[in-house]
Amino acid sequence: MILSRADPGYPAHLAHCPDAPEALHLHGTLLRSDEIAVAVVGTRSMTSYGERVAVDLARNLAFAGVTVVSGLAHGIDETAHRATLDAGGRTIAVLGCGLGAFRGSISRRRLLERIASHGAVVSEFDDDVVGATWTFPIRNRIIAGLALATVVVEAGAPSGALITAARALDYDRAVFAVPGNIYGAKSIGCHRLIAEGRARLCRGAADVLAEVGAMLPPRDLPRLPLSPLERAVFEAVFAEARHIDEIARDAARPVEEVSATLTLLELRDLVRGIGDGRFVA
Repeated sequence: MILSRADPGYPAHLAHCPDAPEALHLHGTLLRSDEIAVAVVGTRSMTSYGERVAVDLARNLAFAGVTVVSGLAHGIDETAHRATLDAGGRTIAVLGCGLGAFRGSISRRRLLERIASHGAVVSEFDDDVVGATWTFPIRNRIIAGLALATVVVEAGAPSGALITAARALDYDRAVFAVPGNIYGAKSIGCHRLIAEGRARLCRGAADVLAEVGAMLPPRDLPRLPLSPLERAVFEAVFAEARHIDEIARDAARPVEEVSATLTLLELRDLVRGIGDGRFVA
């Protein structure tokens, strides 16, 4: 399927970018809820720390109902896609080649089909265009344009993820960077973004969720249907103040998942934090 920029199904946030592609080749389905999206990007040669952060970040964004956007490259990108799908969330992969020219292992081809079944795979290139050194930097602007915020998990210097961050800044979107080992080459780019004031410190999904909610009109979030996790957490919050541990117990979910979900429910004005880890509906 091909979506032109004039098509009503063309992603709205991407359409606002001055250099958005005139058409997108689409494998899968784009939903209105995908407009609430965060890009999770980083190095192809990630560390075990970067892998852990990418998994936690993507899972908690998915639990909160946020669509995760990335580039289906080895490393951080692929990890973010897999973690999102494993958490039952939606994800969008932006290819640096044509849809028909994607090459990879059987495992990676299966991942692409999983993404298409629970989100979308998109490319601005014709089906037979093979990925090259010039195609990947170009596609990074689409990753940034689809998302309300971009999180760089690990990035050396130079790094394609830094190109995505730069494009996000060009589009006046929020950029976050995850701090890492001060002696490690894989976090040089992240530390530089933070030190230069071009990225905010990312300590987890809650930081990103708070920013995403602030970028949307308050009336937009409540209109979206609650995910199963959001409904379970919402129903566990009574009119009287309840502690997050009680909410997590009644919702039968880990506290870290409930914390991220409560953040999004607060942004929707469905629950309210009153301090000391307590919430009311």
